[in-house]
Amino acid sequence: MSIATKIADVYLRPPKSLVIPTYPGGRVEFHGGHAEIHDERNLLHILRRADAVIVPTNRYVDFFPKWIAQCGVFNPARATLELPDGITLSEDGTAILRTPQLPVGEAEPIAPLAAAIERARR
Repeated sequence: MSIATKIADVYLRPPKSLVIPTYPGGRVEFHGGHAEIHDERNLLHILRRADAVIVPTNRYVDFFPKWIAQCGVFNPARATLELPDGITLSEDGTAILRTPQLPVGEAEPIAPLAAAIERARR
């Protein structure tokens, strides 16, 4: 028996409890406005809802451009996608963009301060 891996958390705005049928035999159950998605076939239906806020797990962030493209032109993705810090979606929704993160404890030098230190060292 395999354990299903969570793809994303989904929140409805405004919060409500309901069951959404997705594919034959599939459904997403919202309790208090929250549901977990474990099957990408369910995710495609939720991506098309304008009242959904999707928070993907870090493991599946890179798959979202593919899933957004699968929604198609006639029934496009309308959900809000909440990505982790440092990760954004490109303008056309076809790529994940990652902002380089500084190692913990290091900060970017302030330009005028760095220039003053360099002048003092000379």
